[in-house]
Amino acid sequence: LPPPTPAQVQNFYEKNAAKFRDKDYIKFSTITIPKYPVGDANATPESQEKLAGEIRSKIASGADFSQMARTYSQDSRAEAGGDWGLQERATLSPEIAEVAFALKTGGISKATEIGPNFMIIYCEAKQPGNTEPLEKVRPQIEKMVGSEMGRDAVNRWLSGLAAKATIQPDNVRMEFLAWLNKQENKLVE
Repeated sequence: LPPPTPAQVQNFYEKNAAKFRDKDYIKFSTITIPKYPVGDANATPESQEKLAGEIRSKIASGADFSQMARTYSQDSRAEAGGDWGLQERATLSPEIAEVAFALKTGGISKATEIGPNFMIIYCEAKQPGNTEPLEKVRPQIEKMVGSEMGRDAVNRWLSGLAAKATIQPDNVRMEFLAWLNKQENKLVE
């Protein structure tokens, strides 16, 4: 296969810029509503999700996030109004990072299922990390794009073989072999 073109490398770099950035930071707060709260035998995941949705609606209508966190959140950050402080993306669980970093500054997430909880996330501020220059990561990108191109070529080749192949179930093959044996036996007789 030929090496990736400069345009392919540039395109990959632009589409995957976050992979080449170091130390994204975010300041955010959460309200955590467990699916199965301790001490409430009547609570169901559905009722807890509904509660989280109602809390989110109150915040969207102007209720203070930190006050709602102190009142409703059931995690170690509730007393601090749900405040996580400034966190690096790499230190967060992938589920929390994905939701938090997708928010604009000042944005509030929907009630989102994260592990055994429903969470509402408020993004106070974001600080993107420094992006590595293309020339520094070009060899790494060329390997990634080359691997992708190789995978695509193998998949095209296998698809071509599959399109030309006649694949029969075992019972058809066995019946054919039995018929062939009968034909051979007739020739011998």
